[in-house]
Amino acid sequence: MKKIFVFLTCIMTVFVLSGCSMNNTPTRKVESFLDNYTSGNDTVLRQLKEMVDSDAMMNDSQRTTYSDIMKRQYKDMTYDIKDEKIDGNDATVTVEIEVYDYYKANQESQDYFNNNRDEFKEDNSDSEGLAEEAKGGIEKATDDAKDAVDNVTDNISNSKYIDYRLTQLQNANDRVKYTIDFTLKKVDDKWKLNEIDDATRQKIHGLFEH
Repeated sequence: MKKIFVFLTCIMTVFVLSGCSMNNTPTRKVESFLDNYTSGNDTVLRQLKEMVDSDAMMNDSQRTTYSDIMKRQYKDMTYDIKDEKIDGNDATVTVEIEVYDYYKANQESQDYFNNNRDEFKEDNSDSEGLAEEAKGGIEKATDDAKDAVDNVTDNISNSKYIDYRLTQLQNANDRVKYTIDFTLKKVDDKWKLNEIDDATRQKIHGLFEH
């Protein structure tokens, strides 16, 4: 009986060690990273909140809507591992992801705004408030903030345009595929994903220009 127990213990140990080894591969590290998005990992959602909260141009309601839009993006993202290349302690994993085409939705929103500016005008009584909102946002030096300052002179409601754009993003169902090369480095016999760049973040968010 004792021999059987020792034998079973050895088998379990082999399985555990094998599992650890299987998880310590470049591909598995990338899969884990992307799964954090699709599963709504706490760290991912915290980073999303920090990003949305930093946007001075949106009000609280708009920030909540935008957060929900991005959570939908994360949840519905799909990916396919295309290749894994290992060169010593460096590795590259090529992945094709498919996400909602928010870049297209944003471009179409901007085009509609440019061709129908009168629909986004406010009463004169609201202009002063819009000016203060725009001046506050200019500290971020974003393109949206600069556009908002210009829009005040035309009596354009920046908030009305944001609402329109958010609605278009909510209704976006067209999808786009992006190819991403994730790079990794082995440190102390463990594969670690290198910091992703802005282009990769934009692709995950569906906002990369194409």
